[in-house]
Amino acid sequence: MKKTDSLSRRQFLSRTTLAVSGLSLALPNIITRPAFGAEGTGGIRVGVIGVGGQGKSNIREIMSNVTAICDPDRNHLADTKKMVEDKNQRPVATYGDFRKMLESKDLDAVLIATPDHWHTLPAIYAMQAGKDVYCEKPLTLTVREGQALVKAARYYKRIFQTGSQQRSWGDEKFRRGCEYARSGRIGDIKTVRVGLPGVNWTTDPAVPDSEPPAELDYGLRLGSRA
Repeated sequence: MKKTDSLSRRQFLSRTTLAVSGLSLALPNIITRPAFGAEGTGGIRVGVIGVGGQGKSNIREIMSNVTAICDPDRNHLADTKKMVEDKNQRPVATYGDFRKMLESKDLDAVLIATPDHWHTLPAIYAMQAGKDVYCEKPLTLTVREGQALVKAARYYKRIFQTGSQQRSWGDEKFRRGCEYARSGRIGDIKTVRVGLPGVNWTTDPAVPDSEPPAELDYGLRLGSRA
């Protein structure tokens, strides 16, 4: 090695620190759980809006950060409250109306896992309340709703992310496919074929048309599509 190419110990440590910091920004999933949110109420305090199947699945991945949950279905709320409190060994706040939850000063961010038609307004209200937002897919039902979310995130200067299964997890196969296409390695793309799975139901609805169940705030469940 030439003398001019040598690095002092201080220079080496400085450059290594910068490289690792850049990697952390590029791959946020490598952040350790204690740094993201330690036991108790430290770290990022997350409120979850919608705690049915997908919401409950998401909670399991960020359990130590969850300090509040919200759902118009009291059965969903009770089941998830027990799950979170049994795991964290501390109380979790519960709400039937997400607007009440967003009034809390003890939340830093919200995770939205409501039904597909009920994403846009909760996300905008959350950003207005000073919370950062992670919202499940499909993010919106219309292009205009998506534009409104972008405008709100910029205006209120909030962090906003929407998830899309393996794409959000940084799955290597999807990242590599994007790199191949964008780099031109596979040549000029003439045709794109998209394969979609079937519907997620195969039988008639289990519940016939009837009055809403007593445990459900049906009006709030309908939301902006009421």
